[in-house]
Amino acid sequence: MKKSLKKDFTQTLKILLAAVVLSLGITYVYAWTTPTVAPPGGNTPAPLDVGTTTQSKLGQLVINTNTNSPYAQGLVVSGDIITDGTIKVADTLTPTGKAGDSCSGYAGIIKFTDGNLLACAGNNKWQGLTNVTNTVTTTTTPPPTTASRVSVNLVIATDTSDYVIAEQAAVLSAISANPSAPLDVSLTINAGVTASGAVNTVTGGGLPAIRNNSSTTLPAGSEVVIINNGRILGFGGQGGSGGMVDGDDQIIKNGSNGYNGGDAIDITGTKTTLDNYGSIWAGGGGGGGGGSKWCDTFMTLTTGGGYAARCMTGGGGGGGVGANVLLSGTGGASGWERPYCVNTDVGSGKRGENFTPVGNYPGNGGAGAYISWDPTTTIYWAGKGGSGGGWASDGTAGVNVDGNNTFCPNGGGLYSKGGKGGVAGYAIRTNGTSLTRGAIGNVVGKVI
Repeated sequence: MKKSLKKDFTQTLKILLAAVVLSLGITYVYAWTTPTVAPPGGNTPAPLDVGTTTQSKLGQLVINTNTNSPYAQGLVVSGDIITDGTIKVADTLTPTGKAGDSCSGYAGIIKFTDGNLLACAGNNKWQGLTNVTNTVTTTTTPPPTTASRVSVNLVIATDTSDYVIAEQAAVLSAISANPSAPLDVSLTINAGVTASGAVNTVTGGGLPAIRNNSSTTLPAGSEVVIINNGRILGFGGQGGSGGMVDGDDQIIKNGSNGYNGGDAIDITGTKTTLDNYGSIWAGGGGGGGGGSKWCDTFMTLTTGGGYAARCMTGGGGGGGVGANVLLSGTGGASGWERPYCVNTDVGSGKRGENFTPVGNYPGNGGAGAYISWDPTTTIYWAGKGGSGGGWASDGTAGVNVDGNNTFCPNGGGLYSKGGKGGVAGYAIRTNGTSLTRGAIGNVVGKVI
């Protein structure tokens, strides 16, 4: 009987356990929710970690929220902070204090208090930056755009003078199309071609044979490459005019200075690279005009018709040698003719000549002239004009006239001085502009 009851209890317990398990399984099945997106969508967002992978967060990031014991610095960033929105500075931040109060221990801290944006300055006092609202709007300025460089190729195929790179049609067209774009200009002078200087109608000296800029300039950042296979020659300076003295009207005119020779190349203002396989020569300076004299007594000339005269005009200076005979400096005129003054063709300075150099031998400048007269047996001169300079050479000064009896046989009289010689031009003038020289070639004159 006891054995039968024990068996029945065991069976009943098994049935109850099975019922409980079945009930839990049915509950689990009915509680299951089908996913709305395909894997791995719908996963729980990854937590922020200390790794090197860039992470983004859709919601706000609030840190240092422990009000009982917050950190002194809530956010520490090593590097730049970039934002596309606004930076807001709250007015509830510690430390306390207004402008002028101590902020010791908080150097570099910026806070917003009572409508003022304050910074803890180096003197450990709060310093007002500006009166603003509690929102500071920042804007991002895009980096400046760089204009693309433009290449321009130029060729001098026939003889020319006063060639200005910035004024050439191809250059002007490129500038017009994009005024801010730097240019890379290549200029080639062909073999057998001469680029020569020209007279400067303003100063009387010479203009360069080739120059980068004039009143028209190449854009900033441009660069020029010059490849010379021909000849680049400076202009010869003109000789100075002779002096004149008029004792009756008390006019004393000194001989004028000779004009300066012209440069062969002037690169001022634009970085340049030069490869010279030909010749580059600077023009010579003009000679100074000679001084003049007025004697107290009449003298009889043995030249020019044998007539009497009291004054002799100074000789004109010779012209400096330049690109060619037509472009070399002209000789200066003899002094101004007055009553009782001799002024003949002998007094004019000579034009500078351009003898084709043998090797590196320069041509000769024009010789200054003078007037001679002989009342007895002695020849007395007015001041002789200075000689013009050869290639890259200064002109010489005109001769001064003084009270020496050599000039007036009986002493006394009035006299004038000779003019200074003109200075030679430069082979290459830079005025501090960057110059890179490749092939040197034949260069006569200074490079400065």
